[in-house]
Amino acid sequence: MRRGYTIVFGAWQGDLLPGNGRLLLDLPVARRGAEPVRGLTTAEFIVEEPTASLPLSRWSSTRSYPVSERGAHTARLTRRRYPHSTPEELPTGIWRFARLQGGGSELRTAAAAVVPSRCDLHVDGGFQPGWIYELTYEAEDPLVLGLGLAAVRDLVSHLRHDPAQPAGPVEYAYGWGRSQTGRAIRDFIHLSCNEDTEGRPVFDGLLPRVSGAGRLGVERFANLTVPGGQQYEDHLSPADTFPFAYAKTVDHLTGEQDAIMKRASDPKVLHTQTSTEYWQRRGSLVHTTTDGRDLGFPPNVRGYLWSSSQHVADPTAGAPAKGICNHLQNVVATSALFRAVLDALDAWVSESVEPPASAVPTVADGTLVTIDVWSRQFPAVPSALRPHGPNELYAVDRSAVSAGRRPLAQVHGAGSRRRRRRQRNRGRTRSDGGRAARHLHRMEHASSRPRARRAA
Repeated sequence: MRRGYTIVFGAWQGDLLPGNGRLLLDLPVARRGAEPVRGLTTAEFIVEEPTASLPLSRWSSTRSYPVSERGAHTARLTRRRYPHSTPEELPTGIWRFARLQGGGSELRTAAAAVVPSRCDLHVDGGFQPGWIYELTYEAEDPLVLGLGLAAVRDLVSHLRHDPAQPAGPVEYAYGWGRSQTGRAIRDFIHLSCNEDTEGRPVFDGLLPRVSGAGRLGVERFANLTVPGGQQYEDHLSPADTFPFAYAKTVDHLTGEQDAIMKRASDPKVLHTQTSTEYWQRRGSLVHTTTDGRDLGFPPNVRGYLWSSSQHVADPTAGAPAKGICNHLQNVVATSALFRAVLDALDAWVSESVEPPASAVPTVADGTLVTIDVWSRQFPAVPSALRPHGPNELYAVDRSAVSAGRRPLAQVHGAGSRRRRRRQRNRGRTRSDGGRAARHLHRMEHASSRPRARRAA
């Protein structure tokens, strides 16, 4: 602020509900004439303690897509121990679209009731820890979520070009987003939102932070609060889909060509990520081809790895503690680096001062390697628990969903042919392959025919 910045907060996530001072965006419900829009969708539920009922969105802060009348009778609920375990279907008599109401100490009695609800799921005896529950149902009334990115575009354009200058004179416009919002920035660029309706640039520079190779995914029935695929859950999340890189490349599985950056109106970008993004969020695909070769960045993009730091950094963490983990938590503070990248971006935009060259692990210099190489190089530290492999990434055939079947999954990962033969007998298609920068990893596509995961 002392340096002349005006800070603006704008709502873009249209499926948030009121509460806790959230800034909200009111979006329309998609309709097909006078009829509601319906479609098949899935939701995963994982709990840390027995829980009687949960919203279909999984999050109390997020709008749920209501089940349709037909969907209430055709929905399926399964549970499995691990992502690739064979799911077991739960009998319809022990679960229903409902929520538990009452029973709190603020009521005159401790009486509780199971109340029908099109937006909640209730299980007799409760959801139990240690299971991945998956609900497949026909939903209706999706929001037009893509308008959230258009709202950001129009807000910044208004502040820059309205003659009334509601925010004062604006020389340059920069945007910053962390994690989920960083993915929104990458989608904002990819979907051509950095040009307003009169053809004028919107942002001069953008700072996506710890987004990994993900984007947002604002397609029909998307849940924007659900994170990109994690190690044990949300493997079918559409957040991590081609294109991953800012530079133009080819998806060698499909032949599709695309890039995040491909227009004259694209802004300058400083993309920053941590070790977490390489292990968990497929961060190397930001700067490699889909088959694992170095790609680099376009001239208007720089990429930086904040080495030995993690996705979340608390500058007030104090002494490291184990918490629920086997090892001490990482307390590396990265706050000072944010000021540095903002200064670098501002100098690049306003004074044409080139920022430092990109600093990311590469195949060429041997700092981006397969998980097998990484495992051999990891020192023999007593009591250290080494990861078995990086987070998996699938190329998903979503056309199977419309037919009421589970999507086909095609494995992404180096060295997966050998593992696929070994694991086929266990009814899985998975790979722990990848590339790692000593303590890092990347996931890459493996050429193979899609295989359906075994159903119960």
